[in-house]
Amino acid sequence: CYQVARYSFWEVFMVSLIWTIVVVLFVLWLLGFAIHLGGALIHLLLVLAIIGIIYNLLVGRRAV
Repeated sequence: CYQVARYSFWEVFMVSLIWTIVVVLFVLWLLGFAIHLGGALIHLLLVLAIIGIIYNLLVGRRAV
């Protein structure tokens, strides 16, 4: 039979939080290119967003 994956409130909250941070960092990075501000900070934001995506893909969906 099939098992329904059950996630605790904390797991759902953390995944949502990680995706929110990734989206905010990515939008800030795009805005930095649009208005040419920040220099190396723009690239740092992109790297942080990519790290967040990779972390979420590795840890975000664990079967119970």
